[in-house]
Amino acid sequence: MLTDKKVRENISSHYQGITKIIVSQRVSTISDCDMILVLDGGKLVAKGNHKQLLKHCDVYKETYESQVQKGGN
Repeated sequence: MLTDKKVRENISSHYQGITKIIVSQRVSTISDCDMILVLDGGKLVAKGNHKQLLKHCDVYKETYESQVQKGGN
């Protein structure tokens, strides 16, 4: 996870003001993104920011909760 954090910090500091696409299964990697697309079975089931998805998307919320419980977040 340390490498992941360093990569995100590097991208954030060196590539400001441009659109970045991040693909991840880890909620901690994407939680600060402006727009998150949630896929389930290859289909788009929701989009929004972290706060919105926790409130309105069961797939995202279940993923988040399972990662927090396992210490993966």
